[in-house]
Amino acid sequence: MFHYLKVYCQFLKSSISLFMSHRFNFFMGALANIVWTIGQLISIRYLFLKIDRFQGWEFADLVLLLGLGQIYYYLAFVVFDVNLDRLPRKIIEGDFDRMLTKPINIKFLVSCERVAIAQIIPLLVTVIPLTTYGLRSRPDLNATGLLASLPVVALGFGIFYFVSLSTAALSFFVADVQSLRDFVLRGSLNLVRIPLDIFPKLIQAALTFVIPLAFIGFYPVRVLQGGASLVNLLLIEAVLAVVFYLISDYLWRVGLRRYSGVG
Repeated sequence: MFHYLKVYCQFLKSSISLFMSHRFNFFMGALANIVWTIGQLISIRYLFLKIDRFQGWEFADLVLLLGLGQIYYYLAFVVFDVNLDRLPRKIIEGDFDRMLTKPINIKFLVSCERVAIAQIIPLLVTVIPLTTYGLRSRPDLNATGLLASLPVVALGFGIFYFVSLSTAALSFFVADVQSLRDFVLRGSLNLVRIPLDIFPKLIQAALTFVIPLAFIGFYPVRVLQGGASLVNLLLIEAVLAVVFYLISDYLWRVGLRRYSGVG
């Protein structure tokens, strides 16, 4: 455990050094995210100038849904997505061979080689205001409901990590897998800020069990609204976490064997 912490501290140090050398890009990225968030809020506010409720959802509910969806988007990019995106290039260029010589779990190394420090400020300036407003605007909010939603968010984050790892592991089999990753992990994330229950049943099932976006924002908000059973959600999430872990682990092990055989 100490060795893992030491290695991760080294990664963090290198990431901070990289951030300090690209300060302008960092601040411009933060500004772009702030502008994007303001644009989203204006869009939602304009919608509610015409109606009082949207399919049973109030303005504060949609703001909270947007905030929770951004938690995954930024936090995943800070921790592992930026690293998993580089895996195909490392395999093609042979840099993956160097990683195999390191005395550390290779999946941990591939997932967390570098921390994207530059995304922390956008995470703070977008997620915290949106989530705080959404929570404070709920008159029926209590500590119990808030605490109950946290494991739903955490398990949803874990499930999507396994999805991301699974798509990255396809790099061992397919040369151009980035388009699939962009669709599953970025293109589909645009749906996070839309209430799931406005879609047909088939799409709801797909966004729950195939590409499990619903556990990132929709179901945590439904727990806060009192419209979903926490026990049932956690059971479903636990099963999905095991399923997607087994898929990612299988693809990773078979991919490594294939890579070693070719090498």
